[in-house]
Amino acid sequence: TDKAASHLADLEGLVTLDVCWSKGAVPEGKPVLRARQQNYKEFAINYADPEDLRWREKVEELAGRGITLEALLHFYRRLGSEVMTHYDPGCHTVADVVRQAIIPLTAIGRCAWATYWTPKKSTFPSKWVTHAWSTLLQDLVAAVIANALEEQDYGSVAIRLE
Repeated sequence: TDKAASHLADLEGLVTLDVCWSKGAVPEGKPVLRARQQNYKEFAINYADPEDLRWREKVEELAGRGITLEALLHFYRRLGSEVMTHYDPGCHTVADVVRQAIIPLTAIGRCAWATYWTPKKSTFPSKWVTHAWSTLLQDLVAAVIANALEEQDYGSVAIRLE
């Protein structure tokens, strides 16, 4: 259908489709992910002028703004009930959810969304997710889950999220 083609076109804009795992939560048998996670940490620590502590602290803070798949799923389950009660998975885009759910949730604490979910600790991502604002949130979440499960496509996951 035209709607499916439109969503597929949105997803084709993905540069990297990955999921963030927190430190120590990289699945067994994933040495490449473990090495990549360590590289991110080293980058955050070493990419700074050693004379400028504020720069180093900011780089470390930004590099530690990952979220776990568990946190993403917890947030997604709250949509339509506790958060953004009018949420419709077949209608609402990433932009809609950011404006109507994430910004209101994080406004009180004046913090980033990743910080809202893990306020006391940094979560260094081992994978990165890039998305189009016009993508249905359901499709984005399904694609992240499918990637984590090493599925070839996200369609069957998206159906389960409806």
